Amino acid sequence: MDTLIQCLISALSNASIYALIAFGFSLTYVTTGTLNFAQGEFVMVGSMIGIFLVMNWQNDGALTAVQRPLWPLWLGYIVSVLVMSGLGVLLERYVMRPFSTSLSIGWIMSTVAIAILLRNIIENFIGSQVNPLDPVVKGSLSLAGQQVDWQKFFNMGLTLTIIILLQLFFKKTMLGKSVRAVAFNPTAAGLMGINVNFVKALAFALSGALAAIGGLALTPVIGGMGPETGTSFGIAAFAVAIIGGLDNLLGIAVAAVLYSLTEQFIQNYLYLGTSNFGIDLFRAITFGLLIVVLAVKPTGIFGRTLVQKV
Repeated sequence: MDTLIQCLISALSNASIYALIAFGFSLTYVTTGTLNFAQGEFVMVGSMIGIFLVMNWQNDGALTAVQRPLWPLWLGYIVSVLVMSGLGVLLERYVMRPFSTSLSIGWIMSTVAIAILLRNIIENFIGSQVNPLDPVVKGSLSLAGQQVDWQKFFNMGLTLTIIILLQLFFKKTMLGKSVRAVAFNPTAAGLMGINVNFVKALAFALSGALAAIGGLALTPVIGGMGPETGTSFGIAAFAVAIIGGLDNLLGIAVAAVLYSLTEQFIQNYLYLGTSNFGIDLFRAITFGLLIVVLAVKPTGIFGRTLVQKV
């Protein structure tokens, strides 16, 4: 059983990952009214790309001893984020957009199919084993007599930085204001000269990038990434997004913290001797809470209720 301090730091670290993934759900929902149910697989694939590149470059004899520790890790991260951004654009263009002109909900089954496809591709080409990734910040900090990995603090700082950057992007840049305009009323935004399709593709690109960043930050903390790992974190992030409110980034961040604190408390202090009891109990409570939130406030605890004058 972890100590209280370890539980708290682990909860905040996990919350930062949940928030990053959930932000991806939020971006696509507010701009297109759709959700990428393959977001968990995007997390996994983004991490796997980084792992593959880092492992190959670290074994490349052409790299010097000085280059090997730094060059592969950062370049692998950048390539992974760019690839997943591109995959997000392709998803919007060829999976989401064809269903956007009608009341069809075919995008739901399409994204589920993409999730299954990505998982099977990784299992066939890389295998079902869990693959490790070196942390960005190695070592640990002694806190009240307990060792806490620096990577966990890095994850928290990373998410906080991304929240600030996203807020600045949406409020201070013309492109960000265009995203907000499309989110509010895509028809009116189009009449004002905004390229609505470009904005929607941008939202999916950002969603894919956030998934990759989340996967790369998550992998060192949990010991590795396997084909099935991303699914559980995608489901958790979806619950966080619904509870916090799909249209409120700060609400999602708060919900992520509450979700993760509850998760750590149940797994560490209500553990009754069976390996899966704490996890199963937490999932039951979480999705029970999700049903209650949807019944009482469908927009989420921190979601905005839109009032339209007619």
